[in-house]
Amino acid sequence: MPKNVKLPLLDSLLSAEERDTILHARSTAPFHPLAVLLTGESPSTQLIAANTERALGRVMNRDQRWLKSMKKRLLQTEPLTEPASVLAELRAYGALLEAGLDVFPVPATGPGTKPDFTVRFNHEEMHVEVQAKQHDDAMAQEIETFHRVACEESVAQSVSAPRPSVTIRMIDVQPFGRPGKPADTTRTNAISKISQIKDDERQFTEGVPALLWLDFQDVQNLGMALIGEDLSPVMSWRGLVNSGVLWYALYGWKGAPVFERHCLLIPFKGRSIVPMQHDGRFRRSTKLSAVLISFPNATMLAESFQPTAPISDTFRRHFPGLPGAHISSSIINWLPNQVKESIAMQARTIYTMAGDAAYAPPA
Repeated sequence: MPKNVKLPLLDSLLSAEERDTILHARSTAPFHPLAVLLTGESPSTQLIAANTERALGRVMNRDQRWLKSMKKRLLQTEPLTEPASVLAELRAYGALLEAGLDVFPVPATGPGTKPDFTVRFNHEEMHVEVQAKQHDDAMAQEIETFHRVACEESVAQSVSAPRPSVTIRMIDVQPFGRPGKPADTTRTNAISKISQIKDDERQFTEGVPALLWLDFQDVQNLGMALIGEDLSPVMSWRGLVNSGVLWYALYGWKGAPVFERHCLLIPFKGRSIVPMQHDGRFRRSTKLSAVLISFPNATMLAESFQPTAPISDTFRRHFPGLPGAHISSSIINWLPNQVKESIAMQARTIYTMAGDAAYAPPA
């Protein structure tokens, strides 16, 4: 395959032999994430590729040593979670540089778990941990088996078919895994899985502002079926109300009503309202200062309402400089206690929409 002229920097990372290796790493999906970016077969992957190319340009001008140190992980063909993680870190590094921030990768040497980056502001600093969210392990295996079997059946059919034909095969994909508990739904399961990301927080240091960067630009899952509106408490579609997965994962409370295609005109109990089984991340943690959500077409910031060490006002003012920054969709402490008061108001609104005292938020 010829080189992608739209992605000269990504292409330049690879020798001809390395390029051939990742392009032919396997005959069925999932393919190597860098190979998917270079082939750019869909509008979604083309957008992710453009974002990655843009970030790479920033990092190339700043830190060739880091790029060289990451290359072994980037070229890894199994498991594919490693190159996916490197690409997420690259996008985060480039985005922070583009916003005009002073960024330093943290060497993974010595004892203990460390964050990926340190951002410095004069005499202050902030730790950044990047996570490329992947499919649930069981779901990933199911998808891989589906592609392998479909490929084998397609080859067998092409040999035996008397004339050319088209066969369509389908699989039901739930990126965060299939619900495992009796009262669980796809939505509550996704809320739980996001809330638990890096839950031990060993990468962070007490008293130092901590930012968890969630990269939803992996080419294998294309946003994990989430959208920017998921950072809202509720959203409506065709007359029905759904809960925002990201909002609940961060700000929800144990017992909160999770709406699943719920009709406000017919407030019956049942599968359309499921009580949340745990507190959201920011209600359980004071160590985590904020979460940044990076989609292919949007970057959003969600601050904690009770951090021991809040993110600095300097970072808030640099936030609009991040690629695709959405201030209107973000939850930011521009004023003292703004997030705490906003979340409390949204929690009361959710409780009122449910119409049942059993869903009351904590005082």
